[in-house]
Amino acid sequence: MRLVRIFRFLPEVRILSASIVKSIPPLMSMTVLITLLLFLYGMAGFYLFGGQAPESWGNIGLSMKSLFILLTLENFPVYLEEAMLLSPLAIPFFLSYVFLIVFTVLNVLIGIVLNAMDEAREEDKTQKIQVRELNELSTKINSLESGDLNVTREIEKLRSDISKIESVIGASKRK
Repeated sequence: MRLVRIFRFLPEVRILSASIVKSIPPLMSMTVLITLLLFLYGMAGFYLFGGQAPESWGNIGLSMKSLFILLTLENFPVYLEEAMLLSPLAIPFFLSYVFLIVFTVLNVLIGIVLNAMDEAREEDKTQKIQVRELNELSTKINSLESGDLNVTREIEKLRSDISKIESVIGASKRK
């Protein structure tokens, strides 16, 4: 129950949750792409460095784990120096990995989330405008209805006045 109140009274939380929900489908696509790239680079890392550095590159799973850790660029110099001693292809391997996955793909992920956030903010703004317009329309309708009631009352008064006048005129004609 308290969680519902948070969403109602804090519009930024509502916008954030809506943007997270909106970004799930494209994020799933990007997750598949990142997993595929990690697998491909993991295979390459296994073949390049697996025989000589089995603790990090001994099988495709370990290679993918090492590459996943490198997504944050944590221990990048350690991995690079170790790999440079093992293969001359280490520099192109790591540089292509960093440029392709770390810089490009992760920036696309951030772009997806920010785009979903902008869409959610725009929808929230549109919804607020629609609510305001509906409130204005409701106010106009209420004022028209109350005006109609006033007109109806005036018509009833006029009818009763006309009836009184007719009765007075009818009474004066009889005399």
